[in-house]
Amino acid sequence: MTEHDPARELVEPSIAPWLSVADGPGAVDYYTAAFGAVERYRLEDDTGRVVVAQLAIGQADFGCKRTPTPARPWAEGRSG
Repeated sequence: MTEHDPARELVEPSIAPWLSVADGPGAVDYYTAAFGAVERYRLEDDTGRVVVAQLAIGQADFGCKRTPTPARPWAEGRSG
């Protein structure tokens, strides 16, 4: 009899990107309407606006996080 070794199990690689958006509810509405995304999880603030949402298109998971101004770290220190 062979012993079960979890370290030898096949692991499917995956990636789940997080998108920084200015309008959480708008982003959720857009991805569900445009791509048929399914909302898996939602976290709202005290006013009911989406702060964090996890969505999926088929087997591909991704998240949206509301930020007042989407971060652009590549643009720091640049003019124009």
